[in-house]
Amino acid sequence: MKRIAMFSGGKDSSCLVHLLMYTGQKIDVVFVDTGWELPETIKHVEKFNELYLDGKLIVLKSKKYDGMIDLVNEKRYMPTVHQRFC
Repeated sequence: MKRIAMFSGGKDSSCLVHLLMYTGQKIDVVFVDTGWELPETIKHVEKFNELYLDGKLIVLKSKKYDGMIDLVNEKRYMPTVHQRFC
């Protein structure tokens, strides 16, 4: 069975990945690049990938839209709890 851990670069997902690795589980770690991440978050994600994942982080980015701003402009509204894009 393939196990996938979503990684946002925040403290919770960083801890989750550490715990899964500590238990010896083989996991694929996935980061979704929305284009709205802070530069500090991107730096942390890159460093985390280098130090703990041996460069094996899977980064997903839209091929249809050039980031979240492009998607919001296309839809002409911001996502809400009732109307989500993702």
